[in-house]
Amino acid sequence: MKRETLCQKLREQAETLATIDKRGRPSETNLRRAVSATYYALFHYLIDRSTRQWVGESAELRSLRDLLGRGFQHSEMKEACKAFAGSLPHHLAAQIPTGSTIPSELRKLAKLFCDLQESRHSADYDLSVGAAPKRSDVLAQLNDLQQTIEAWESIADTLTERLFLVALVKWSAIKRHR
Repeated sequence: MKRETLCQKLREQAETLATIDKRGRPSETNLRRAVSATYYALFHYLIDRSTRQWVGESAELRSLRDLLGRGFQHSEMKEACKAFAGSLPHHLAAQIPTGSTIPSELRKLAKLFCDLQESRHSADYDLSVGAAPKRSDVLAQLNDLQQTIEAWESIADTLTERLFLVALVKWSAIKRHR
């Protein structure tokens, strides 16, 4: 039996929070927490993928993966994602074997990370009237997350995926390297 990942648990939590109020208007608090859980599902998914690439998959390496996982920073990951969603510096684009073209699955995932982080910031910090997330938007984000991760699996274990996963933790260092 495969262990349920933190990403899966957070997606389930987000869905539960978004749909728990069956009748009437959903709780603003539940929707705000659902947005946050959706973002953190992707955040932890990417950390898990990256640390498994850097350290390895075996169970005895888990504590080392966990240690490396503490080194990931939201802002660094967002900057890397912005570049992969847009255009990479030439020296990094040259590392992509598909003629410097970033696969659409990767662009979509990188953009979703940025969008979800912005949504989380809004849900957590913008308490102005009318700023609360809508249930339909939260459910759409969850759907996008699921589809994006499924599409991302098609480029798993490619050089392009590896470059991206390295960039998530080392963006400041590699964006300028020549």
